[in-house]
This record gives sequence, C-alpha cells and structure tokens, in this order.
Amino acid sequence: MGAAMHDDLPPNVTAYPDRHGRIRYRFRRKGLPSRELPGLPGSSEFAAAYAEASAGVRRPSSPQGMPTLRDAWVEIQRTHEWRSLRPSSAYQQTGVAERFLSSPIATGASRLYGGTPVAEITRADVKRIIGTYAATPHAGHAVLKFLRKACLVALDLGWIDHDPTYRVEYRPALRGHRGWTDAELQRFEDWWEVGTRERLAFALALYTGQRRADLAAMRWSAFDGTGIAVVQEKTRAPLWIPAHPDLRAILAETHRHGPAMIATEYGTPYTTESFGNLMADAIADAELPNDCRLHGLRKTAGRCLADAGCTAHQIMAILGHRTLAEAERYTRDAEQRRLAQAAIDRWTRPVRLMPSGKARRE
Repeated sequence: MGAAMHDDLPPNVTAYPDRHGRIRYRFRRKGLPSRELPGLPGSSEFAAAYAEASAGVRRPSSPQGMPTLRDAWVEIQRTHEWRSLRPSSAYQQTGVAERFLSSPIATGASRLYGGTPVAEITRADVKRIIGTYAATPHAGHAVLKFLRKACLVALDLGWIDHDPTYRVEYRPALRGHRGWTDAELQRFEDWWEVGTRERLAFALALYTGQRRADLAAMRWSAFDGTGIAVVQEKTRAPLWIPAHPDLRAILAETHRHGPAMIATEYGTPYTTESFGNLMADAIADAELPNDCRLHGLRKTAGRCLADAGCTAHQIMAILGHRTLAEAERYTRDAEQRRLAQAAIDRWTRPVRLMPSGKARRE
C-alpha cells in the first residue's frame, strides 16, 4: 500500500507498510530531515508533527549530535502501539527500559546505556548485551524486546538505516514460576486462618486460577453466590468461574468492608502491584521457599484440574487460555504421571519367601 492509495495526504508525506503490516507515514522534503509522523492524518498529533517537520524542527539528540537509546525510549512512548498497551504491560516495560538505560555499559563505567547513540550499536553489541544476562534469562529476553522496539522506532525516524537486532536469536530455556507442592499449600493454610485477607487472596488465586491483576480487581458484586464473573485484563476474555466448595466456605466467613473482595484495612481496593506485595509478604511470613510465588498458584490450579481428569478445554474455561496448546501442557503432564504409575503397577515379579522369612524376587 503506497502513496498512490493515500491521495488525501499533505504535501511531502508518503504512506507505507512497515514489516508488521502497519501503515506508517513519513515526511520527506529536500533540504529537511526525513521524519516519521505519529498518529493518523487529520489527528492533532499528526498535524503537530507535520508542522514541526515542515519547519525543520529537529528531534532531541545526544551531546554528540546523534540520537541515543534514551531518545528512542522517549519516541517509543509517543507511538500508538505504546498508548494501546494495558497499564500493567506499560508499567512492566517501563521498569525494564529504565533499569537498562540507567545501567553502566561496563562494570565501573560512568557511561550509561541510555547515552549510547543508536547509530553506533552493532549486531555484536546486541549479542554482547544479551550475553550479560545469562544468569537471568527472563531479564535478557525483556531487554532484547526493548532493543528491538528502540531500533524499530529509530528506523522509522530515519536515525539508522538498518536494524542491528534483526534475526538476533535468543532462545533461552525460559521457565515460568513453578506450581506449589501439596505440602506448601498446606503450610500456607496452616499459617493463615480463614477470615484473614491473606487466606482469602490465597483461596481466590488457587480456586479460580486467575492472574494477579484479575484477582486484585475482583468485586463482591461479581459473585452471584455460585460463581465469580471475571473479565481478564490480559486477554479481555469474559469468564464465569464456578466457586469451589472450599472457596464458597471461605467467602462466607469473610467480613466485607468495601466493594473489593480483597480490600485494605481502609476498605479500599489493592492495586495490582500492592496486591502482589501483600501476597509476597504473606508467603514470606509463612516461611515458604523464595520460589513460591503468587503466579505459581495459577500453575497449581492447572495441575489440580488436570489431575482431577479435566480435559484441556475444561481447563481453558477456568484459566482463560487462548490456545489449546497452553492448556494441554497440564493434561499432558497429568497423563504422563498416570501412564507412568500404571506402567509401574503392571511391572510385577513373582515373590517367594526364603527360609529366613525374607522375600526374594525371582
């Protein structure tokens, strides 16, 4: 799709699809810097950027006169894609970007990654940066995603003419939070009595299998006495989750002092982050291992459903997975355990007693 299909564009503006198929708009005029224009033609954002470009107003740059990774981060936050992110995703990605940009490029170095000119970054630099995260692969994966976004926006703005992150492979063996063992579940329940907000939060996490943001957002008005209505923040999927008998019993014993099921001592709802902190403290107080995390209870819910013989589609109905493959992980693991146990049960050898009374296998 090119300029010919956008005859209503202002002078010196062309439209083109990027590598993801999204239509973007670029200002090009001889004697002036080429520039990516944000927003859609006719919007105030687009008009302001077009006016700047036509007047030759330059983007912020480093002291060396070259746009930096910090400049790219500013531009990322001006994009439509960024403004369309869920608040929780924007919060998480902001943390990744700020930690990376504020870190030194080498041990003891005074220069920070944020001051690195984008045009000076090579493919070897990208690989070296990611290589420093060998001990924390999740963090390395997140930093690579940030670098890809930074380079993409730099390409769009004409700061660079090639993407140094293109086809940089990084496939670490990422492992999510593990599920809890039965002993760990029992330990938490023994520590926190029914009636406490910590026990209620635990029960909601275990018996609904929902994510942190969805748990913090649960309201008493969504509970009809038999189940809880949820609209997942991540997938926007509307769910109705029947309340497990144990959960119903705990809900019946819980004092309601606000619209939120899990409320602060002042009756106000928890934010996603503060709810996570509440549960992290509760887990630590119960003296459980450091790798016992709130999200692990979602994994535990999937395991328990699979062990109970639920199908992948039934697990999807509770957890809200979007693909069958996600739910099949639980049923596959449960089926492996059942088949392994059945195999061992069939593996028998005749036994005869020796004169001493001891058993000996034939």
